[in-house]
Parts: sequence; structure tokens; C-alpha cells
Amino acid sequence: MSEQLYATLAGWLRREAVVLATVLDTRGAVPRHRGAQMLVAAKHSIGTVGGGRLEAKIIVSARALLVAADQSATVAIDLTGREGAQGICGGTMQVALRCWQGEGDIARADTITQTLARGESIALDSADLGHDVTHRIAPARRLLIIGAGHCGLALHRAALLLDFDIHVVDARAEGYAHHDFAGATCHDTLDAITACIDTPRRVHAVLLNRDWHTDIASLERLGAHPPNSSA
Repeated sequence: MSEQLYATLAGWLRREAVVLATVLDTRGAVPRHRGAQMLVAAKHSIGTVGGGRLEAKIIVSARALLVAADQSATVAIDLTGREGAQGICGGTMQVALRCWQGEGDIARADTITQTLARGESIALDSADLGHDVTHRIAPARRLLIIGAGHCGLALHRAALLLDFDIHVVDARAEGYAHHDFAGATCHDTLDAITACIDTPRRVHAVLLNRDWHTDIASLERLGAHPPNSSA
């Protein structure tokens, strides 16, 4: 959920300090792996580094950092089941904490957000993460739903939970009259397909039109400019 997470970071920073937590390294069985991130503010959080007691420890440590002089810290998570462990998954984790605040961090968060919004990836460095590592984050994949009927609506609702950049295309006059595609960008002409797939994002297109004639017309547009589906 990198794109949503950094847009949230940019917004929260305008009113308060925020800690970015990043999983640095893992060994053995763990719930999340390298690169998983979450934000922690004084009274709320978004994202997850694994849930349960381990995440509770991260939140407590992050909120302590919010009021400390230090700007970064590293937290060791023990999931071996031994006395004092935060879980019984079997492995261990290292999580970096970095406190973001002030105009410089707001500008950096804006840059990250804008880069991802353009469909481009961006590299984070030690200044961003609070630890001597680099991590590249990618924009959300685009899901192009062609057909705004009940099947398209069901797919849209499922995709909202999976951090897709959702676009819906339906050329029928009544296409959006009976369904609410909140959180998606909606288009009312098949010609919009070309613009929707003209992006550096990875694109997944699904044909859910009412009739096969429209499917063929949609496929012709997709075939003329195949979407970027590479990893």
C-alpha cells in the first residue's frame, strides 16, 4: 500500500510528527517481510508490519520516539516463543523507525507521493528510513475494469481492499446510473481505454461488458497499445 501510505504521510505531516516503521530484515517464519511499512502518529496508525503483540511493541516504540530527542531507532522483534517473545511464529524481525517532521520532511513526502502518482517507482535511502539501507517502492498497479455492471462492481469492491489504482470504463448511457464506483476513476467512452493503459504502472485489464461486440471493440483498443503487464 505504498502509494496510499505516502499520500497519508504527506497529509499527516502538515499537522503532526509521524514515525515511519519499515521491516529491515527477517529470519525464519514471520508475518511480514523486508519492506513492509506502517505509519504511527500520536493517536492513530495506518499500514501494518505484522499485527499482534509485535505491532503493539512497534507502536509503543514509535510513540516514544515522537517525544524523544532521537530521530531514529531500530527495534528487534522476537517471535520464537521464548519467554518475553512477541509471538510464536518462530522467527525474528528487525524494524527501523524514523520520525518525520518539519518542512524538509513534508517536501520529501510530497516528492514521493507525486512520483508514485505519476506511476513511477522511487528509491528511499537512509535519510528516509532511519537506517543504512535503501528500499525501492513501486506505485499501485492499475486495474482497468471495462464494463460497469454488477460483475464490474463486485470486482471494484474487492480491488479497493488490495491497493489498486482503479479505472472503470463503460460507454453505455446508463453505465453508472445504478452502481457507485467510489474510489475509482470512471470513463464513459471506450476511447478512454488507450489513455488508461498509457502509463508506466503495471496494468491489469478485465473485460466485463454486457455484450461481445463491446468486448471486441475493447480488445481492439487494448491490442493496439498493449498495457504494461511486466513485473
